[in-house]
Amino acid sequence: MPMRTEHDTPTDGEFLHEINYFAGLNYAFDLVELHNWCLVSPGLTDLLRLLESDTRFVPLGSSGQGTQLFVPDKALFIWWTRLTLNLSRSRTFRLTSVQLCLQMNSLLKEASWPFLPKEIINYGMHYGFVAQGRREEEYVFPMSRILSFVPVESMSIVREALRRMADSAQRKIYLDEPWRHLIREGLAGFTPRDVEIALLRERIYDTEFGFSVINNKPTLKELGDRIGLTRERVRQIEQRFWKDFTGDAGPRPHRVLLKRTPFVLAMVTESIRRQGSLIFSTGTVTGSLYKFLLKCNNVPCLELPALKLGILGVDDQQNTGDLTKLMTNLDLQGEDWLPGKDWDALVTAIQAELERNPPHQTKIYKSYLALKELGKPAHYSAVYQQYQSMFPYDVISMHQVHTNLSACATPDEERYGIVWVGAKGYYALKDWGYARPSKPLFETVAQVVKEKFDETGLPVSLEVIAVEVGKHHPVLANASIIFATHLNPALLKIGKDHFIPIDGIKHEPAELSEDQIDEALREFEIYRDTSRVS
Repeated sequence: MPMRTEHDTPTDGEFLHEINYFAGLNYAFDLVELHNWCLVSPGLTDLLRLLESDTRFVPLGSSGQGTQLFVPDKALFIWWTRLTLNLSRSRTFRLTSVQLCLQMNSLLKEASWPFLPKEIINYGMHYGFVAQGRREEEYVFPMSRILSFVPVESMSIVREALRRMADSAQRKIYLDEPWRHLIREGLAGFTPRDVEIALLRERIYDTEFGFSVINNKPTLKELGDRIGLTRERVRQIEQRFWKDFTGDAGPRPHRVLLKRTPFVLAMVTESIRRQGSLIFSTGTVTGSLYKFLLKCNNVPCLELPALKLGILGVDDQQNTGDLTKLMTNLDLQGEDWLPGKDWDALVTAIQAELERNPPHQTKIYKSYLALKELGKPAHYSAVYQQYQSMFPYDVISMHQVHTNLSACATPDEERYGIVWVGAKGYYALKDWGYARPSKPLFETVAQVVKEKFDETGLPVSLEVIAVEVGKHHPVLANASIIFATHLNPALLKIGKDHFIPIDGIKHEPAELSEDQIDEALREFEIYRDTSRVS
């Protein structure tokens, strides 16, 4: 660094020039160093006030000699950028305070930091480079975690963007740019049809008034019917859209990188604006667009519908629907990369959810919610389909749903108001006006025939039996009534489809002859054929 002589007297303009010179340094300096460099200058107090009012400098507190330290804003941003990129390449997302302090020594021209400068930490936190870990003496690096998933080819875009943002004026321009605008700019590089298919498959609908969210992800066939394409063609178009974002840039890398650029910039700037948080709200337009943006950059995301939250950097395969198990898995990960504030937010959300739905009732309660959503008596297979639609990340089998409903519909409990309605595998809610049949179907049919026969003295027709049994079993297929009538050991068939009670025979199932079974099957075939014609 050139030195002035004591005979040189800087003018005001020259003095500002010297301040500009220090703004270009790549290390921290103290007030005395600047004062000595200027030789003839305002007093230390005036010089301190001047630097504190200049946004190009970040005050760092006192040096070991008791004088104020400063570091150029540009130098500090570049330092955090380099550390972030290095940690990303090595897939290191956690450092102890001692390790981080050693890294920061490169910001000093001489000596070393006796402890972590809180001002440098706060600066890094503000831009999402670093966050307090779950333990007091640990720091995690959210941006490094995010960038570790970005394709190698796209990292050139990241480095260039961060390099430009080292200048505070350029940084403001980048961070003021609406990230939705960048997404639209990126989508403009694809054909409207490709964009429509890709967005709809991510449950995003683009209108002239803006983006919106649709409840269910359309199938390839549904999209094909909507657009007038085959299912296979829709699959090819979707695959082609995402091919530009993953892996090798191909034979025309400049074209591919040009397409990726707006999406990379949007993710980087949004990550900075989010100050390193690795969780976000889902189920909203903003959440859906952010998840789409992450996918464009190959960053995995775990969505937790029960909590309406998403976690960046977690493979979706880790989701088993068991929130307690999920937290255990995250807790046991060797890298422990979640910021402490994110971990606390997750724990709070999970505890609240488990209080609403205790672990031993969670899947049972969700089975009830699925039935309730259907709004009418339903077979357990239909409840299972609704369950999958409402809780897509909750792993459960059709058998489990049936078991859950059956356990709730026991005569002694009828938990959540779930009742069995007399038909095999069918359930409803008491609130809908349904109740569990008081007697088995065979016994109910026999009782109906006896009461009608005693009342009229005439054989009872199958039509009358069906009507009367329906009062006791409101959800029952006619086929079941046919079988329960023709195969009923307490009844005797008189003529065509007319029955009388057999006195003295207990209403218990008895061994049936092959002729009786054949007759019932013929009646069922007649009923089925008639139903098809009608």
